[in-house]
Amino acid sequence: MESVDRLLAELRRLLMERSFDQLENVWMEAVENPQQVASRLEPLLEVAEGILRHEKETSRAGALLELLVSSVSDGTPGQHAVRLYWLLVRCFPSNKEYRVGFAERYERLYPLASAERVFYEACGFATSPSPAAALARLERLLKFREGAYVFHASGWGVGKVLAVDPFLKQIRVDLEHKRDHRIAIHAVDSILEPLPPDSFLVLSHSGGGELRRVAEYDPVRLVGMALETFGSPQALKELKG
Repeated sequence: MESVDRLLAELRRLLMERSFDQLENVWMEAVENPQQVASRLEPLLEVAEGILRHEKETSRAGALLELLVSSVSDGTPGQHAVRLYWLLVRCFPSNKEYRVGFAERYERLYPLASAERVFYEACGFATSPSPAAALARLERLLKFREGAYVFHASGWGVGKVLAVDPFLKQIRVDLEHKRDHRIAIHAVDSILEPLPPDSFLVLSHSGGGELRRVAEYDPVRLVGMALETFGSPQALKELKG
């Protein structure tokens, strides 16, 4: 195990350095023992996702991911198996085996009465002519799970997802200017924008205490957050307010 952990650390370092040829060699060494791979599947998938952030390396990432398929068994945690096949579909969208593998594992992991399953049904993966696009939509929809912060740009303001109703296929949100409102899941990502919990809008919505703390201890970060949220002219106006 120690040698695998050492190789994982080396993979992360090479990923940061974008040394993909060397990374490929180390990956091959790391996956030589299937039993050790099975116990270290999650960090390997994290490295693969990092490679996929570099669009030109998609083929390489796919080839490396295929080496992990044999390590997946009935004992593999469901979320890890789903993640592996999700990445494989991204790399090989026309591969029917990987599409079926993802669908079967996702549906086995998430029951019909779960938010994850209703988001999956809404993205239309099973019948989509573009599985990669369906997965991208699923990734967006999953950001609207219960507790997520959201923003309505046309006037309802910032709010929070109170619940996901898998039977009515709706989410219930509490927005600044639209309390306890229901939105159909198939339309939610065209109406609302998900917000990171540490974003300027969320921290401001939460009372402003955290923004004041950031202003005191890291004013440069605060300005950067505002600029990223509003754009230069509006951000300066907001900060002055």
